[in-house]
Amino acid sequence: MEQPLQALLEKSLVHRRNTPVGTRFELLESTREYAEEKASGLLASEELRSRHADYYRSLALQAEVGMPRPDQRPVV
Repeated sequence: MEQPLQALLEKSLVHRRNTPVGTRFELLESTREYAEEKASGLLASEELRSRHADYYRSLALQAEVGMPRPDQRPVV
């Protein structure tokens, strides 16, 4: 696990949840609200949301490259 994420877990700012598809990390709502307040002073909220969405869209597209499609047969 990366050190910044571990530090957030140790400070109870992030919650770890095990799911059938793997481990998920979630920001506590109070942490999310605090970050939103701080971010509103840095950039216009809409611009920040757009940049955030663009980043994760790009990340998802990169991850999609190696994922099997539902119509693909398993290779053994």
